[in-house]
Parts: sequence; C-alpha cells; structure tokens
Amino acid sequence: RKKQLDTDVRDRLVIEEPEDMFIVLERYIAEGKKFNTILSHSSMHYFDDESVIRLFGLIRRCLTSDGNFSFAIKAPGAMFDNEGICLYSDVENHRYKPGEEFVHARVSMGADGIIRFFRNQEKLEALLANHFSLKEVNTEYLQDYEVHGTQGQQIYIFVCMPKKETDTHVKLRKAA
Repeated sequence: RKKQLDTDVRDRLVIEEPEDMFIVLERYIAEGKKFNTILSHSSMHYFDDESVIRLFGLIRRCLTSDGNFSFAIKAPGAMFDNEGICLYSDVENHRYKPGEEFVHARVSMGADGIIRFFRNQEKLEALLANHFSLKEVNTEYLQDYEVHGTQGQQIYIFVCMPKKETDTHVKLRKAA
C-alpha cells in the first residue's frame, strides 16, 4: 500500500511489518527515534488497563514534544460488546442513547476466544492522564463498520499531545 502514496508522503512514513507493539516502541526508544504523529486504530481494546498505561507511556516517549497521538477504539455498544462470556460487568451510560443506562460486559471473551475490553470515555481519559493531555475526543457511530449488514459500531477517536516530563513527575510525586 505504501507504494501507492505520493513520493513525498511515502518517504516520511514509517510502516513496519506487524510485530509486538511494545517491543517495537521499546526498540525505537533505545534507538532515540522520535515521531511527530503516532496513530492507532482499533487495537487497544485487546489490552488490560495496566498494559494500556504502559503502552501510553512508551508512545509518549516516542513522540516529539509537540507531537500528536491519535487513536480510535471501540466503545461500549460496539460489535462483540455484551457477547460471549462476561468476565466483568459494570453499569455505564449509553453514549448513543442519551439518558439511558445499560449493563454491559466491560470485559468479555467472545465466541472467537478473544478477550476484549470496552471502556467508556471517562475511563480512557483516566488511563491517558499521566502521559497525555487531550486535544479532542469524538464519538462516531459507523454503520456497517467491519462487517456489512451489522448494527454498526460506536468508536471513540482521541487526539492527544504528550505531557511534559516535569508535569508527569510532579503529578506522580503529589499522588505518592
């Protein structure tokens, strides 16, 4: 796909073969690589909270001080939410049915054997808090996303900028 892009864009993109993202980010940190933008789409719902916090920390260390981190993540009510074996339930507000609450499987194992974590916007903002400041958050409802003829998916799109190292250290010291 990269070959289809304009030369000036293609030469500035780093597209790697699929690998463990934690290992890749740690390698970039060790090599001193910094990026203006890091983008993640529909992958973080596979990680538990501790892993997401670790991932956010690695991503922040790979960004330039004025860089941007943007990610799209499935929201409660998306495909596979409330399906399979419920591992943890919680009550949250419906995002696309205002004023309505529902119990959903925040963590569930689907029929495909894959564990998925469906976090509300407030939970994701809390996970970001030590490493990023929010620039923008959008909630999108995408009809026919991934599987044609399905109910569609609700996703959150976050755009963040890294907090300065000193801001993070002061906040962590105050919490201790």
